[in-house]
Amino acid sequence: MNTLSAQSLSVKQNLTSPFMSWVFNEEGKTEIMSCAVPGNVHRDLVLNKKIPDPLIGTNETAVQWVGEKNWEYTLNDFVCEPNILLQDKIELRLNGIDTYAKIFLNDIFLGETNNAFVQFDFNVKGIILPKGNKLRIIFSPAEAYAKQKLTERLLPLPGDSIRAVCRKPQYHFGWDWGPKLVTCGITKNIEIVGHTDMLFETFGVETLSLNEGKAQMRAHIHYRADKEEKVAVAFNFGGQIFKEEFVSRKGEHDFILPFELNEPKLWWPNEAGTPFMYLVQCTLQTASGKTNTRVMKAGVRTIELVNQPDEFGESFFFKVNGKSIFMKGANYIPLRMLPGVYSESEYRTLLEKCRGAHFNMLRVWGGGIYESDLFYSLCDEMGILIWQDFMFACSMYPGDAKFLESVQKEAEQNVRRISYHPCMAIWCGNNENAEAWSNWGWKTGLSASSVSAIDSEYNQLFNQLLPGIVGHFSNLPYWPSSPQFGRGNKESMDVGDSHYWGLWHDEQPFSVLETKVPRFMSEFGMQSFPSEDVLKLMSPLAPFDLNSEGIKLHQKNARGFGLMKQYTELWYPEASKLPTQEYAKLTQEMQAEGMCRAIEVQRSSPRCGGTLYWQLNDVWPSFSWSSIDVLGIEKAFHKKLKESYAPQLLTYKIENDSLFIVWVDDQYSNSYYVNISGEIKQLQKKRARGIGFDQITIPVNGKISISEGISLRELKGKYERMLSLEAVYRNISIQRKFIIRP
Repeated sequence: MNTLSAQSLSVKQNLTSPFMSWVFNEEGKTEIMSCAVPGNVHRDLVLNKKIPDPLIGTNETAVQWVGEKNWEYTLNDFVCEPNILLQDKIELRLNGIDTYAKIFLNDIFLGETNNAFVQFDFNVKGIILPKGNKLRIIFSPAEAYAKQKLTERLLPLPGDSIRAVCRKPQYHFGWDWGPKLVTCGITKNIEIVGHTDMLFETFGVETLSLNEGKAQMRAHIHYRADKEEKVAVAFNFGGQIFKEEFVSRKGEHDFILPFELNEPKLWWPNEAGTPFMYLVQCTLQTASGKTNTRVMKAGVRTIELVNQPDEFGESFFFKVNGKSIFMKGANYIPLRMLPGVYSESEYRTLLEKCRGAHFNMLRVWGGGIYESDLFYSLCDEMGILIWQDFMFACSMYPGDAKFLESVQKEAEQNVRRISYHPCMAIWCGNNENAEAWSNWGWKTGLSASSVSAIDSEYNQLFNQLLPGIVGHFSNLPYWPSSPQFGRGNKESMDVGDSHYWGLWHDEQPFSVLETKVPRFMSEFGMQSFPSEDVLKLMSPLAPFDLNSEGIKLHQKNARGFGLMKQYTELWYPEASKLPTQEYAKLTQEMQAEGMCRAIEVQRSSPRCGGTLYWQLNDVWPSFSWSSIDVLGIEKAFHKKLKESYAPQLLTYKIENDSLFIVWVDDQYSNSYYVNISGEIKQLQKKRARGIGFDQITIPVNGKISISEGISLRELKGKYERMLSLEAVYRNISIQRKFIIRP
């Protein structure tokens, strides 16, 4: 029960708590079933044993009918709390509805929802009763909606037009690492919100600048008011008190409160310092005496994307609190295939694995979801910065007025909600849309007028609407599309961020990444097998067989098995003849060795400002590019990252028949020396030839330090080489071994 008094500005009642008894049914059918809300229809049908688990075996195929039906969710006979009924305004707030639904309260039609990323509010004053209320939500199929919308469109829509017109998670329609499950459901809480005179919606804090022991700050207070009235603001930021007054304006507005902090403790990314968080309290009090208080945690930090001409082309790196920091991390896809509420332990377990592997950034990929407040709060706590895509990926998107109006609400709500977390580093307009439009042949066969019109739609959405919203509500950088240029463009290595898929899609060897070093690597990857436990989920009733339908269904990349075999056998020629588990292990070893070597090359280069590999996690039992499988089991790649992403990295490079030892120190602050010893052996069938070296001293005067060259001319021939290294600095020893492939 909500215990706020009638003198509060607002009072809320949760209709999706565990104490609420929701039921659902297929529309037109009489069988009523229990359900878990928030959640999704697929999970509810599994719980009622109406369908098999769609993530297991070949069940994905068997449950496609679910997405073609209308589903009705009902909450019967609920009571409205007395404090709410006393308020002048009463609204039904739907925080997450996926996606197309009609809403009825007490058999009165309230309206429709059409965007899974938007909060919808409906006026229910005079409709809601003290008791005996009935709320019905009737979902209609997303694909049917999409097909109808496309008949109304005059222009072609290159890419995946069905999902592009639907504002729901794009990966539900299938991807090359996940199934097609076009689900629906109540994905977040539903509330009854009562308020009088004013509704205090949200507030957030951002850092504008740091200078001489002071931080210039700005608080954003988002409110809705029914009238003009004087409002007092009391703001407590970690014990420093600020007070201000303003006159509310009728409608929905933001009040901006600038303030200055003395001697602030700064928030730093993982291993660059402590991610310090302040407790912040904000109270609004109207002239009529009504109050509301919000409490949150906030960090003090500046973030800057440095994107300027330099000797290599144009830089792309981040500064935090004025300090340049190399970004180390991965691309994150949704935690699970089907939407719902995930526990703190689920998020924390995954993010702890990231922090333990020295991550300081994750990219929230644009085909998934805007994550929960809990996710961003945990990233705040752990010092993991977020590259946040808007939810657009690998397609062109409409530009009509209704679509843009919906996207505007989506962007405004999510930018307000997410941007003030100190973990937030950047907003990005989309994933690969610009590259696809330029390089993937989508313009072929289109008239010049159609190309021009689609260009205009793209620019309106990604170069006008979204950057305008980011700039209005925050001081975060905005990047229109990731990558800026596709790999077929010569500028892709010298300007902007890069998705380098010459490895894998173009079948280039790992060695290409010795020289293909971009300004910021925001995607590249290599597939491997998951753990044995995950393989059993793919084919639970039969022994593992690559040709079985269950196994094939869980490989969503058409060339996946062939490319994995091709890359693995380059280093392990007999790999595919081995038993399954031995072969699976070698695919992981291949992925780990090749990917980590590329990461170390990128970290060793002054050109590169960060590396985010594809991909961190899986949404279902899958053959994919992940470093952690769907059961949370770390692959060999993730384990090896603990060396390759370590703050102090001992590695090497070979140029012109010379070996150079490379020392990278992300935490560099003052000059020191590191002493290196080691041996490089040329491995041959009959004998091994080697060169030993010791007491090589490298002066460390920055983040990247390189020894003088060691000649390798004695080691002739194209043979594998074993390099053993030891670095000693500040009474600490680091030992590493590398296989250098011909």
